[in-house]
Formats: sequence, C-alpha cells, structure tokens
Amino acid sequence: MNIHFRFKEIEEIKESLSHFESHKISPIDLMDGDFFIEIAGQELYIYSKEILEYYQDDDKYIDYQISSFETEFAECFYGIRKSISRNLYEYFVDAKSIQSVWDNLEKFSDLHPEIWNKTETSAFKDFHIVSSFLQSRYLLAFPTFDVPEVYFFRHKDLLKIIWNAEQECNGIPLWSAKSGVYEMSYSEFVIKIKNFYTQYLAKMKKQVKKAIDNTDWGKFTFDKEYFKKYYENFEKMKRDYYLGDLELLDMYENENSEIIEETYKKIEIDVKTNA
Repeated sequence: MNIHFRFKEIEEIKESLSHFESHKISPIDLMDGDFFIEIAGQELYIYSKEILEYYQDDDKYIDYQISSFETEFAECFYGIRKSISRNLYEYFVDAKSIQSVWDNLEKFSDLHPEIWNKTETSAFKDFHIVSSFLQSRYLLAFPTFDVPEVYFFRHKDLLKIIWNAEQECNGIPLWSAKSGVYEMSYSEFVIKIKNFYTQYLAKMKKQVKKAIDNTDWGKFTFDKEYFKKYYENFEKMKRDYYLGDLELLDMYENENSEIIEETYKKIEIDVKTNA
C-alpha cells in the first residue's frame, strides 16, 4: 500500500481559484493537489476512463484536498490501532460482508425508530456499539460523495484492508479500481503511513516557502507576514498536531470484541424475527 500525491504549483493554484473575484490565500489553498492510494494493483480515487469520456473531462484525480485526506485518515488511527478478535477479523471477508452489517443496522433502526431520537434505550446502545465499531475503521472522504469506501481491521500484527469501489453515475463506473481485499502486516502499515506523513510535511513546508517567495499573486490577497510566521512555527505545529496522531498507531489496545459480537448477534436475531 502506497499513498501517492503532489501539491499543485503556485500558478496552478492561482488558476484553480481564478473564478473568485477576490480571495485571501489560506494554507489550505496551498495544499491543493492530486493523490491516489495504490493497493494490490488498484489505484483508489482515480476516475474511470468511461466516466471521463462521459463528462468529456481529462482530470482523472478526485476533487478532494490532500489536507482533508490526511486529516480524515488520522481520525481513523484510534480505531485502526485496536486489535479485534480472530472471529471478527475473519467475519469481514469483502465489501459485501461489511455492507450486510450496515443493511442489518438499517433494518434494526427501522424496527426501533427511537434510535434516531438518541433516546438512551437498549436498542440505541446496541446500534451505537456496532455502528461505532465500523465507523472508527472507515476512511471517509468527506464531503465528496460516491467515493470508494475503505475499511481497516487489525488482528495483532495482521491488517486487513477492504474497499468498495463499485459506485456508479448513470450506470457508468465512477472509479478505475475494483472492490478488493488486501492483507499486510500492521507494523509494515505503520511504517508506510509514517513515511507518507514525513513526505507530506516536508513538501508542505517547501510549498509554504514557495508561496512566500512568489511575488505575483495578482488579484488575490496574500498575507506574507502571516505565512512567514506560519513557516517559522512549522516544526512546533508538526509536533503538536501531526506527530501526536501518528503516535496513536504505536499504542496497542485490544478491542472489546466479545461485546461487539454478542451485540451484533442480538441485532441479527431481532431483524430476522421481525422480518
């Protein structure tokens, strides 16, 4: 598994913002670029040739900020680091097995509508236990819609990555990748992720320096003093904001798998009984 990315050049960024009459450049503007995840021979977040032809577009990369991706990926670390039981690990074999759990949760919520009122009932608690288990391991490209759904399940030093890339638009496949499953060692995964963040932060710092050195921002407002301070404080920001998230991946913890398994069995029985 490898994460490929590049930041846009300053001129590309100015071009992408050209539809604004006026605009104040922010650090997030500078982090705009292209990326995809390479895994098991598949390239996630790359549009299919068919959909590009349909829309007569040649930009194959998803319109999803790299800065948003790294932030939302980091939000999964707390769940990913937790080791689940062998039973749970083996239960999830592909995207369909994950979807079957979500389908049962939807049916369960139809039987117990008080769940959506956040009423502290046993049904609400059961729903929350199972849905939280999945959500904490789910990489969500928000607010982009119809994106590949990527889940991470750890059992000791094994990591299983499952993704669903079957989303369509008007019957046309959106993505070049197909759904799949990939297993790797958890320790190797941690190395890969730390390498990505190391590269990301190094290139991010260079990007800010490029922006400071740029002398022609045209109609855009660029607060040079602000970005100089941003650049000077970059190492502190890196320690405070990014390195703490990465440290989570090294903190081993067992998930309460027995409770999750028992709760899901209860939900399955309730759904089947009242089908």
